[in-house]
Amino acid sequence: MSDKKNSVPIIRFKEFQDNNVWEQYKLIELIDTEFKGRAKAEMVGRESLYLDAYYLNSGEPSYVDSPADVNEDDVLILWDGSQAGTVYHGFKGALGSTLKAYNPKYSGSFLYYYLVKNQRKIFDQYRTPNIPHVTKTFTEEFIMCIPSMEEQAKIGFFFKQLDQLITLQQRKLKKLQNIKKAYLNEMFPTDGELIPRRRFARFYDDWEQCKIGDILEINSGRNYKHLSEGNIPVYGTGGYMCGVNDMLSDVDAIGIGRKGTINKPQLLKAPFWTVDTLFFMTIKERTSLLFCYFLAINIPWKKFDESTSVPSLSKTNIDEITITIPSLDEQIKIGNFFKQLDELITLQQQKIKKLQNIKKAYLNEMFI
Repeated sequence: MSDKKNSVPIIRFKEFQDNNVWEQYKLIELIDTEFKGRAKAEMVGRESLYLDAYYLNSGEPSYVDSPADVNEDDVLILWDGSQAGTVYHGFKGALGSTLKAYNPKYSGSFLYYYLVKNQRKIFDQYRTPNIPHVTKTFTEEFIMCIPSMEEQAKIGFFFKQLDQLITLQQRKLKKLQNIKKAYLNEMFPTDGELIPRRRFARFYDDWEQCKIGDILEINSGRNYKHLSEGNIPVYGTGGYMCGVNDMLSDVDAIGIGRKGTINKPQLLKAPFWTVDTLFFMTIKERTSLLFCYFLAINIPWKKFDESTSVPSLSKTNIDEITITIPSLDEQIKIGNFFKQLDELITLQQQKIKKLQNIKKAYLNEMFI
């Protein structure tokens, strides 16, 4: 243990506010053991969950014939690869070859969140250049300031609960997104059909086949570089780009890529400008823009790609795409339904962002 002292964090639990200042230690002084994992090929079977970067980042499990050598309190660090230095916690299984495990002397949760707070510092100061690899002297050089075991445990538990709340909200978001995906599949007819599988009450008539050009006007984007800075948004195939002082359209529209990203329709609120790689489609009489937008999400645009290199669409090709539409009243009902669903999804995303910002602020203020 070092005899150096440091100050205390900005925010502290009430019962610890009168305690001693936090003390400095090297990371190596706070872990009992440090060990590297093994390649999956050495552990064929299904006895334990195999902990590698693929599983830790994607959640897709695989198993090996080896006893679990990592428990849920151990802190894991990715030792090799483009994301070397990334830390993980809360897993039990057999450790993969690109990872190292730290068995903590005290609170594993505290140690993990301390490293999370310093994740950028680890990336910037403790990785080799070119092919990223965590430096061998990392544990000997990385300095931590820590409180008593009791305060460590309380801080670790606090952040663990906060992460569980974020995970819960992310699951709710995923559920809403899956509901939207299911309804998009069921509330629009499949190829060759004139009636969707799911429908609002009191709508019984067949949908009618037509071409996109019958209900939408396809307009071209233009270069905006001659314009001055302003409040009118400019959109490209990737979304918002900047603000200018002139508009290309004074009516709402649907953006669809002419070149590049051609399969991600955008709902564009007027006034706006689009670049030359983004068409914008405006509605003709007795057509609901919202309905057409969600219909566009369901169209397999890549099927109509006209290029052998960069994906491309043409006005002529878009005009001739066959679609199926209901009466205007049913269009409005469907459009409003998906709009409300999108608003719920946006609200859920905002909840998650708020929680993530709270976590970020507490990480900065509850650690030194």
